[in-house]
Amino acid sequence: MSEAKNVGRSEESAERSATGDGAGLPSGGVNETGNGNGSVPEPEDSPGGDPVEDGAGVEAGAEGAAGAEGAAESAGDAGENHFSLTKIFGLEPEPGRMLQAQEKAQLLYEYCVASDKKVSETIHNLYAIAQHYSKRDPEEITNPSVINGIPPFFEHLTNEEKADFCFNQVTEGLALEAMPVTVESLCATRRDNPNDPWSSNAGRFVRRIAIYVALVLALLLVLMAIGALSTKESRWVAFGCLGALVHLLNHALTATRLKVFELSEERKIWPRLLLGGMFGFVVPWLLAEAGTGIATSASAGVIAAFFGGYSVRFATGFLDRILQAVFPDSGEKP
Repeated sequence: MSEAKNVGRSEESAERSATGDGAGLPSGGVNETGNGNGSVPEPEDSPGGDPVEDGAGVEAGAEGAAGAEGAAESAGDAGENHFSLTKIFGLEPEPGRMLQAQEKAQLLYEYCVASDKKVSETIHNLYAIAQHYSKRDPEEITNPSVINGIPPFFEHLTNEEKADFCFNQVTEGLALEAMPVTVESLCATRRDNPNDPWSSNAGRFVRRIAIYVALVLALLLVLMAIGALSTKESRWVAFGCLGALVHLLNHALTATRLKVFELSEERKIWPRLLLGGMFGFVVPWLLAEAGTGIATSASAGVIAAFFGGYSVRFATGFLDRILQAVFPDSGEKP
C-alpha cells in the first residue's frame, strides 16, 4: 500500500512538472511558458481556470477584511462607550511623545523671550535661519555663513538638515539660560487650550491630585463618623497619607506656575503616600513616647501626623535631632 502511494505521488509530480505549473521546476529554470525565472505567470484569461471559484475566493477575502474592520470598529466604539472613572475625572495621564528639534527650540526661544532672559544676537539669527529653512519664514537669507556658529559644511546640507542644525544650536544655546526650566517642563506645562487650565499635563496632574485629596478627606470623615478609626494609630497613618497628598498638590501647583513641572511627578505619588503614612505614624508616636502629652490629646496627634506626612524634610530633621540627643557625638569635629 505504501509503495502504491509513493508511485502515485511520483507520477503526480512528473505530470505537474510537464504541465509547467512550476512545482517541479528548479530555481531559475526555463519552463514551457519561457519566462526563464522558474515561475509560471498567471495568464490574464485562463481557459482552464474556474471563474466561479476565483470570484468566490476574492469575495471571501473581501468579506473577511470587512468583518475584521467591523470588529475593530465595534471594539473602538465599545472602548469609547465604556464607563471609566479615570476618563470622566481626567485621571488617566496622556502618554508623552518625542519632541522634534523645531518644537524644542521654539519652546525654549519663546519662553526666554517672554521672560526677558538673555538671548544673544547669534541665537536670534540662528532661529530666523531655522525658520526660513523650515518653510516658516519666506524671507530670503543671502549669506547665512557669516553668522557665528555655522560651520562651512552648512551650505552642503539639505533644507531640512539646515533647519534641524540651527534649531539644535538654539536649543543648546538657551538650555543653560533657561535653567531650571527645561524643554520637558515647558512641554508638560503647555496648554492645548489657552483658556483651559486643565488642558496641559501639569493641569491634569493637579486636577487628579485635587480629586484624590477630596476623596481621601471625605473617606476619613465617613470612617471617623462610623467609628472605623477608633485607635489613634490608625488616625495617625490616615492623616499622614492626607498630608502627603496635600504636599503633592501644593508642589504641583507651584511647579506649574514656575514652569518646572515634569512628568516624573507621576511616579512619585505612591512612594510619597507610603512615606506619608510611615512618618504620620512615627512622628506622633515618638512625641508620645517622649511624654509631650500627644498620647492623651487626639487633635495634637492628628496635627503632628499630618505635618509628618506633609513634609518629609521636617520628619527626617526631627528624627535626626532625636538620634543626636540619644546618641551624642563622643568626639569633637575637627
